[in-house]
Amino acid sequence: MKVGGYYVVLLAVLWGGLQNAAAQYYTTGSDPCGIEWRQVRTPFGRIVFDAKTESAALRLAAIMDSVATVGGLSLNHSPKPIDILLHSRTQYTNGLVTWAPARMELYTTVAQDNENQDWLEHLAWHEYRHVVQTSAVAKGLTKFFSYLLGQQANGVVVGLGVPLWLLEGDAVVSETSHSKAGRGRQAEFEQEMRAQLVQNGAYGYSKAYLGSYRDYVPNHYNMGYLLVSDVRSKYGADIWGDALASLGRRWSMNAALKRRTGMNKRELYKQAMQSWRQRWLAQDSALALTPFTPVGRGSDDYCRYTHLRLLNDTSIVAEKYGPHVTRRLVRLDPDGSETAIVRLGTRNDEPFDVHGDTLVWCEIENHVRWENGHRENLFMFDLSSQRRKRLTRKARLAAPSISPCGDKIAAVTTTDSCTMVISILDFDGNETHRICPPDGQIILTPQWSPDGQSLMAVLQDNRGKRLAGYGFADKRWTFITGYVEGNIRSLTCCNEYVYYTSDKTGIDNIYRMPRNGGAEQQLTSARFGASHAVVHADTLYYSNYSSGGYAVVKTAVKPVCVPDVPSPMLAMADSLQRQEGGLTVLPDAPAGKYVSEKYSKWNIFNFHSWAPAYVDVDEMRVNTGLSLMSQNLLGTAMMAAGVELDRNNTDERYHLQFVYNGFFPKFDLKLTHGYTDYEFTQMYILLADTTKGYVLNCDDRALHTRLKLTATVPLTFNRGAWTTYGEIYAGADYNVNTGYECTSLPIEKRSDGLWHYTGTTESLTRGAIDYTDVKYGIYVSNLRKTATCDVGTRWGQAFEVRYRHTPWGYNVGSCLGAIANFYFPGIGRHHQVLLTLGAQRKTPGETYGTSSSGLKLEYLYSDFLSFPRGINGLTNDRLYKYCINYKLPLVNPDLNVTPFVYIKRLTLNAFYDRVDGSRTYALIDDTGRKVTFAAESAGLELTVRCHLFNLSFPFDIGYRYARDLTSQRNTGEVTFAVSLSGAL
Repeated sequence: MKVGGYYVVLLAVLWGGLQNAAAQYYTTGSDPCGIEWRQVRTPFGRIVFDAKTESAALRLAAIMDSVATVGGLSLNHSPKPIDILLHSRTQYTNGLVTWAPARMELYTTVAQDNENQDWLEHLAWHEYRHVVQTSAVAKGLTKFFSYLLGQQANGVVVGLGVPLWLLEGDAVVSETSHSKAGRGRQAEFEQEMRAQLVQNGAYGYSKAYLGSYRDYVPNHYNMGYLLVSDVRSKYGADIWGDALASLGRRWSMNAALKRRTGMNKRELYKQAMQSWRQRWLAQDSALALTPFTPVGRGSDDYCRYTHLRLLNDTSIVAEKYGPHVTRRLVRLDPDGSETAIVRLGTRNDEPFDVHGDTLVWCEIENHVRWENGHRENLFMFDLSSQRRKRLTRKARLAAPSISPCGDKIAAVTTTDSCTMVISILDFDGNETHRICPPDGQIILTPQWSPDGQSLMAVLQDNRGKRLAGYGFADKRWTFITGYVEGNIRSLTCCNEYVYYTSDKTGIDNIYRMPRNGGAEQQLTSARFGASHAVVHADTLYYSNYSSGGYAVVKTAVKPVCVPDVPSPMLAMADSLQRQEGGLTVLPDAPAGKYVSEKYSKWNIFNFHSWAPAYVDVDEMRVNTGLSLMSQNLLGTAMMAAGVELDRNNTDERYHLQFVYNGFFPKFDLKLTHGYTDYEFTQMYILLADTTKGYVLNCDDRALHTRLKLTATVPLTFNRGAWTTYGEIYAGADYNVNTGYECTSLPIEKRSDGLWHYTGTTESLTRGAIDYTDVKYGIYVSNLRKTATCDVGTRWGQAFEVRYRHTPWGYNVGSCLGAIANFYFPGIGRHHQVLLTLGAQRKTPGETYGTSSSGLKLEYLYSDFLSFPRGINGLTNDRLYKYCINYKLPLVNPDLNVTPFVYIKRLTLNAFYDRVDGSRTYALIDDTGRKVTFAAESAGLELTVRCHLFNLSFPFDIGYRYARDLTSQRNTGEVTFAVSLSGAL
């Protein structure tokens, strides 16, 4: 390959990596700084964990040793050892694998809607599969580029070449085929796709994968599992391993798929959806459905009404949310009306509770500083006073249940050591006592018995789930079932029964059982799924699923006898398990096999990627040169170093940046060093005699060094549906320039009014200049959560105040600026109004010359505020800004222009911008001249949100028309943005 061609490919790969930064240079944030870290090493890699969670970490080590032996067999690949970081001080429940640096990060807290699979085992099967997938592409071209680029080569190829549906669908296959559970056996996981295919048919490939603002589309986990499993069942377990190997060698998966199946990804998707639809239509025709009556008028849009509770024996309270509405509690009355009660903050999928006029629930709240220090606090709402109250502040609670007497609350507490207990609290949020489960089992959704003498709950260990009761009199747990088939959840107690949801037949339905044990009775036979039951007298209320979401319905409390209809979902899971050679049994950690040791948080450097090119991640820029990147496992220290060789800018440039997030303030240190070219010709007038001057010519370069240190204190506060974020920052930017050589030619203004050269050329040295730009500021935003289909924040405020000056060295002046944004809802649904007000004041610095018009030339800071759109900036030392935007969605077309361009939304923004400013010029006679000005523009911005080349993140491509209302001049420009966090 020619050098030129090599750089084209290399820079394309690097630029693609920068555009896919969410997968490339990714940190999940910092854990609380007081954690004592430990580590355990095994053949598969290393686990780094909080010392308080050692038992869980050692158990995970044993699990991972077993998973690593079989987790990559169907992909024909065995990865190298990898690091695993456990986050245990947070209520966030998830796991992830990312490259550059290569690592797994696992969140150990178990969610209250956990499926019938041990959480650590689930994480091990699912996330390790991602390790196999990402390392499996290290072949051919990708392996060659990994020598040149380090770990980022794999990350780029997977991030740009492997669809998310394959990554996640294949990982769900892994967790399902190796165990007795997994999401592939969970009815709630497949019901969205089943309802869509049966009732609406299959969407096109792009819409099914990339989402829609018009229709509800199940996510890439749901769609991916159906596609991956169907293709595996028809063409063999190793087909996706061949596809990943082909991607690594030739940067294309379709060649391998075509060779094995005769079809590409889109055609395989169409075939798989047809196959699943036929299976589900056959199942659907054999069902004997329970009749029901809708409660309330429901919603024309996709919406979920879940976790039902009875209010005052007449109304139903439900949690409501969907793409068009933010999460809230609503009341459904017998007359069919619906009333919003209270907006909610961030929540896991878990119950709330009602007693009389009191509602209690839990919300996840960010730690004020540590991103991996979430808490889940208890809140109360009084219907009579319409007041919301926080009951706890630094708790880790979940699934609250109010006692029948209304004086106590039972909720699940997760401890820092990864164990779960039931906390009994009063209504001041004080814990009165704790209930520990037997053998450290997981506790899910405890519920009071009607007499208040016991609690019912689901207990789970690595063998499965059981229904159990805790008696307050004898302080003992009693199991009322053995390990159950399927997934049980959503408990509620009424009279002598405990009601729950089970998917043992392949469809979620409501069941009941006597609280002291006995025969199980099925109460519903739903088409797609029934859950979240509540009983009053002889009426059963529950959430019934369809392609329009969960709706509240009611039916008589009566056992049903329905035919046993085979489940295609369970049949597929069994087939996949046979492909893997049967069930994989994961052992517990043998005593003494694994020994932990201290892990220092001062392990700062971990060099993972490099490049024969200059890469600046902050500025999203790639150029010729060399680069080296480091990020430690804890995500507290990141470093990037590079040498740039760009003849169009500088002959050479050295760059070093180090960011440390492990302290309460964040520190960012950046050092640049290189040569700056000076090529100019300027005329200067003497201050003492305005008829004389000189012309300065320069063709030289100066050595410059810049050292910048910034300290930032980020703060986050939650208040229900509102999130307040603030930053207090201060920084110093030290600049030194060694100076440069010029030639000076004297000139004189004669009687003819023209300037003439006089004398001879002289050499002139511009001496070294050093100055320190010091910046202070504060930024605060207070924003209410938005619905998915909103064009932006519809209620909120954001403010920033910044001051810059040069207290040491050369004086370039100062600048004080402030800006405020106010967000309001527009006339229509999802519309946004944005009002912006700003002001800035600048003082000039030292004089460096005079102009031909007799003005002193003074250093002046650049503007903090922007000028109206379509108008070039004007020199000023006072500026006031007023701006209003009205933004609305025009149409959500879900349109494939070509196989590589999918248009999701067209948005229109109408704007009016105005600034009023002034500039006081210093004259050579030491007087001043003030010039005032006003500039205003109005126009339209049409933006297309689209996905290019089936990349999961959307691009916003638009055209801005602006009219200068002062000069009556029209301008237009194309706008472009990448929304790395905007994928649906």
